[in-house]
Amino acid sequence: MKRVLVLLTTLFLGALSCAVSGNRTGEGELEFTQAAQVDSLVARELEPGGPGCAVAIFIDDAIAFEHGYGIANLDYGIPITPATVFDIASISKQFTAACILILAERGKLSLNDDIRRFIPEFPDYGSKIEIRHLIHHTSGIRDWVWLLVLAGIPFENILSREDLYDLISRQKELVFAPGEEYKYSNSGYNLLTLIIERVTGVSFADFVAKEIFGPLGMKNTLIFDDRRMVIKNRAIGYTPDEEDGYYMEHYFNPAISGSSNIHTTVEDLFLWDQNFYHNKVGPGGLAAKMEERGRLNSGDTIDYAFGLEVREHRGLKTVSHEGDWGGFLSCMLRFPEQKFTVVCLANTQAFSPKRLCYSIADLCLAQRYEQEVPSGQQERPIDQTPVMVDPSVYDDFAGVYEADNGRKIEVKRKNDRLMGRLPGRRKFEMLPGSESDFFLKGRNVSISFHRNERGEVSRLDWQQGERKISYRNTAFNGPSVQNTGKLAEYAGNYYCDELMATYNVAVERGGLVLKTPIKSRYLMDLIGITGSDLLRPLEKDKYRFAFISVLFKRNTRGKVSGFTLIQDRAGLRMKFAKN
Repeated sequence: MKRVLVLLTTLFLGALSCAVSGNRTGEGELEFTQAAQVDSLVARELEPGGPGCAVAIFIDDAIAFEHGYGIANLDYGIPITPATVFDIASISKQFTAACILILAERGKLSLNDDIRRFIPEFPDYGSKIEIRHLIHHTSGIRDWVWLLVLAGIPFENILSREDLYDLISRQKELVFAPGEEYKYSNSGYNLLTLIIERVTGVSFADFVAKEIFGPLGMKNTLIFDDRRMVIKNRAIGYTPDEEDGYYMEHYFNPAISGSSNIHTTVEDLFLWDQNFYHNKVGPGGLAAKMEERGRLNSGDTIDYAFGLEVREHRGLKTVSHEGDWGGFLSCMLRFPEQKFTVVCLANTQAFSPKRLCYSIADLCLAQRYEQEVPSGQQERPIDQTPVMVDPSVYDDFAGVYEADNGRKIEVKRKNDRLMGRLPGRRKFEMLPGSESDFFLKGRNVSISFHRNERGEVSRLDWQQGERKISYRNTAFNGPSVQNTGKLAEYAGNYYCDELMATYNVAVERGGLVLKTPIKSRYLMDLIGITGSDLLRPLEKDKYRFAFISVLFKRNTRGKVSGFTLIQDRAGLRMKFAKN
């Protein structure tokens, strides 16, 4: 695989060159960084022979480093190169926001406009939802991602845009009043796409191609709005299975333009990155406009700007966004004052492009940081040798353990080894440091199992560096005494008209079981929902499983008449009526 390097011989103060020839230091320049050091950072993240990523570093007006790692298509063994086309998922949002700014400059709309001026059929929630609310995720409109999950519609289904808009518009409540809070919602950016099309009279794909992709020369960038579309050099998305293989987790779903669905390369993203400095397309002062952070009704400023997040890292301003969809993860991290950008586009969920981008930035910009980069910032593996234990003790540890945030760890005995698995990740071996304490090879992780007063394994503690998380054994999630006669009052079918979905509550396995229509294998694995989950009692009429709480409602006669399904992460409170 050929590494493409553009060796910069003349750089402004603080510039970086990733050169194979080694380190150089010139007067007024930082020490040059070898491309091999970047290669090493990537190699630590990827598994040999599997999917991978394309990485690029932009310095001033040039691509200082670009390289492909891993396989773009496992069926045919096609390698990833800098010309490989990836689904960049939510990094797409900044292009949608730029289109809105173009139309605002031309007087076609105002950021303060009520969205019902352009979408009159949208529900009237009693409060004005402005275009800027959609841009900054302060509209309170429910995110369709969780609505699809809870409605039992798999991500891999082929949805029309009409299906998506109908689901969004069917919601009877907002998560909060417009402008009161920040809550990330893909729905807002899909509605921005509809506004752009109604204002311009052309498709969103045609408008963004004419206004941005074409003028910038982004010849390998497009909006995936037709599932039949042929995309040259396209990567396929993957997630790791439990062992050492992969599942294809590539969604050919064209309905989500605006919030996602841009396919591009790291080389084309360089052309877009340059536009923030040279403003070839878009209104004057585009970078400043797109970096203008949202403001709540309280006057507080949030980090989210126009499809971009504006923050600081070690004293330097950063402008970034991540993408996460199906088998793709991506990150584009820019340090505007240093004219330094690092991009990682991955076709696997097996590692974090965000973590990699920040590691590369720490490697390249350490001398520019206002805050020192600790020499021990990379996690140090525990230097420990496994001890001999009787493998029969592993049977006691087998089970599913759940943290307070709903995240789960599955522990199993496999022959004479103790194996663990986090949702959506590979199995890993727990090496014994004692009969109850274990560690992971090459990782700064220790795991301790704890027993209750009856000698049963009731908890494990996961210690990673200074961070400690406790997981309870779900075998002990139920109440100590079950009264199935009392539980029977909860049993029955419950219907939510906003989701057009029926959930069933049954008395099984010594407790209440919630049977849902959730079918998305990816989300079920990632968040630990099985479709038939034992509800853990929290208090009277309130139960929980994974990331979801269920609060039962009673009528004036004290009979169970429905429940509210609460998903805190998305701010959802979905009401179900008992049939």
